Amino acid sequence: MVVNKFAVASAFTCGLLFAVPAMSAVEWTDPVTWAYFGKVDNNGGSQGGDDVSPGWRSYGNEISMTRGAGGGFDLVATGWSDTGNGKTLQTTAFDDYDSGVGTDNRIEGISASSPDHSIDSYQDKICNGDHIYAGKCHNGNHDNIGYDDEDKNYEAVLLSFDEAVNITDIGISWAKQSSGPSNKVDISLLAYKPTTNPNVANGTGSVTGFSNTDTWAGIVSGDWGVVGNYNNMGTGYFSAPSDVLSKTWLVSVFNPAFNSGDQGIFSASNGFKLKGVKTREGISFDEGGEVPVPGTAALFLLGVAALGGSRRKKRPVPAPV
Repeated sequence: MVVNKFAVASAFTCGLLFAVPAMSAVEWTDPVTWAYFGKVDNNGGSQGGDDVSPGWRSYGNEISMTRGAGGGFDLVATGWSDTGNGKTLQTTAFDDYDSGVGTDNRIEGISASSPDHSIDSYQDKICNGDHIYAGKCHNGNHDNIGYDDEDKNYEAVLLSFDEAVNITDIGISWAKQSSGPSNKVDISLLAYKPTTNPNVANGTGSVTGFSNTDTWAGIVSGDWGVVGNYNNMGTGYFSAPSDVLSKTWLVSVFNPAFNSGDQGIFSASNGFKLKGVKTREGISFDEGGEVPVPGTAALFLLGVAALGGSRRKKRPVPAPV
């Protein structure tokens, strides 16, 4: 696993004395599980307020959830893939499964066959410009099925929370890869404007989608940070440890645009169905008040005085005549 490091820069002030804040720590809330991705309904939500709109197998559909005590807070999930002209990003259609969700991109077509109906990076089948429905070309002629001439498309799920959270675990209900263990998957995790400071996390902003000029490579050169790339993850929940907080996260099939340096250790093609995620919130607190500390100028003067005193003590005393 490769995890980016988010560094915090600090400034120094010269003077005789200055005060620095005491060490601060982050206290975390108990984890919240956002599950049942494949069990939300179309009619008001039977899973604690969960809903899918405008319905399953519709491009641009979204899953909404509410979790936590006292009304909790909200999550909206949308699917995305680089199927636009020039590999720009377009919405996908969530496909419903009992234990999770997959996505159909705009080249695969609605109700694509396995593994295309998962969140995947397998090369997409096409029908010579037409679309596939239920594993067949629209005109029912299997002979017209070919492959996308722009090679693979990479799919992901965008998770937009109304409060900043830290994703601790990712749940996988089904996994497949073209090399290595067949029931494993390689996954990338990104955060929008990531921070480790709970005091500013809710003010960093959020996004609910991408523009028609965005690309996967473009977002990581902008406001998105790679939190981790995870190799050979099996079904169930796996830990994605970090202290990163964000209101918007991206759970993606492994994408070399997010980890070009180590892509050799990851499978060529992957697919998975998302079961859920677990999150926690960060609460900042200080361990004491401000402590006065000598500044650089004061330390310098104290050092000079100490040196002078030391030299006077070592001066030889003349013998009496």
